[in-house]
Amino acid sequence: MGFETGISKITEEGGFAVQLTAKTNLARGKIVMISGRNEVGANTAASTYIGVVYEDALAEDPVFIVVKGIADILLPAEGNIEFGNLMYCLAIDPSLGTNASNGDAIGRAIDNAEGAVLCKVRLF
Repeated sequence: MGFETGISKITEEGGFAVQLTAKTNLARGKIVMISGRNEVGANTAASTYIGVVYEDALAEDPVFIVVKGIADILLPAEGNIEFGNLMYCLAIDPSLGTNASNGDAIGRAIDNAEGAVLCKVRLF
């Protein structure tokens, strides 16, 4: 069970999340960027990554974003990762890869995963 204060919480998985407003519809596990004052949207540039969506949210609704600790990140359909591998944020697509040319490293996998599934990651 997690701990919540209203605008922040410790998730059941062990991540620290803050509450912001979804600028667009967001799905659990998607990497997001800051898109305005207290607003987040889908990631469009690796260097602007701020966290991972904790729960699905509709545009203009409150959404918790995991910014530190353990998060579930949604892999793309063709993605795969092994325990201990670095995870990277792609520059255009909020998917992950294991190639350093795909953008900034955002954490390490603490799970093995393949395909369009949620994978546990320890965020940097």
